[in-house]
Amino acid sequence: LAGEGARPDVGNRFPAVALTSLAGATLRIAPDSPLPKATVLIFFAPQCAECFQEMAFFDAIYRRTKSLGFEVWAVEGTGLEASKVVDMLEGYRRVFGQPAYQIAADPEYRLSGQLGVRRLPTSFLVESHGVVLSRKEGFADTDAVDLVRNLERLLQLGDGDLSFALRDNGI
Repeated sequence: LAGEGARPDVGNRFPAVALTSLAGATLRIAPDSPLPKATVLIFFAPQCAECFQEMAFFDAIYRRTKSLGFEVWAVEGTGLEASKVVDMLEGYRRVFGQPAYQIAADPEYRLSGQLGVRRLPTSFLVESHGVVLSRKEGFADTDAVDLVRNLERLLQLGDGDLSFALRDNGI
């Protein structure tokens, strides 16, 4: 886990970040590295129901669109070590199953602190050039609609192609 740079507000570049997932996969966001068409980073707490709702929402979209250039990473945002994150995610897996995307720990709250994450869940939508298109704290219905519309545009889908995720989540 590494990160450097300023707080990523909407319209600014996301800082250079390297994350290693619990499964050993690597995500790099850097000025000189191309990114997928859309990348979402979700900062969550393993005991947060609202976080789990957002994670399940993105899991449904990711399963259908990952081949189109969509990447999702969930980052435990309270500073837990990887082994504790694995144990605490058992509640999520019992309800929603194993997420299809990568999950990373943020030991000692390094990345979360650097990015100014104060409330969980917090998510960032980053486009292929590293520019932050949205930063959302919490998971409200209006946020979900905005995220779906942005993803449809970035992934070059038709209007409403991702509306299943809204319907499936009662939005």
